[in-house]
Amino acid sequence: MIQTICHLIASREHGGLEKHVADLSHWQACNRDVQVAVIAHPRYLSTLDERIQFIPLNTDRSRLDPNLVWRLSNLIRKGEYQIVHGHGSKSAQLLAAVKPFTETQQVITRHNVRHPRDKLASAFDARIAISENIVANSKLTWNIIPYGVASQTDSSPNSGSTGKTSQIFSGRESPRRQVTDGFTLDAMGTATWEIYSQLIPELTS
Repeated sequence: MIQTICHLIASREHGGLEKHVADLSHWQACNRDVQVAVIAHPRYLSTLDERIQFIPLNTDRSRLDPNLVWRLSNLIRKGEYQIVHGHGSKSAQLLAAVKPFTETQQVITRHNVRHPRDKLASAFDARIAISENIVANSKLTWNIIPYGVASQTDSSPNSGSTGKTSQIFSGRESPRRQVTDGFTLDAMGTATWEIYSQLIPELTS
């Protein structure tokens, strides 16, 4: 059973990627019996639910900075995380750099068309993309899980808006299958949890 998950943010913005991590980590902490941590720059502390273990790290340093790689690997080893989930290109590069020094399942989410590229993404244990268009030119297998939107029954640290999308792409057997439904935060969280469960087969929902 999964007991520890860690998310990694290495960006400098406050946009869709960062909101997605706040929503996803919040959902996991509220809906699964699991310890959730987020490693990120201190500026993101205020965006996260108080149930999340926040671990500050100056990710503004160059992705090639050996001190940044060393500190990140130490944090991951210390936390003994079973799954580390990176978001975006810089997170992917950092996780690839620490992989030889850590023992954890690594997941990456691709948030834009260009990065991380296939050569880098191929090293991860599982890959998620936020839309079909994002990975249209990729030769790898991706699990498509769009951003979730808060519904009336969802609780979110950023649930200031509501709405729905007409397409959901998720699923264990066919990662590109289409489901026509409103895509809520709960649907996003559940679909992501299914990806984790493939890495840890004894996981029970």
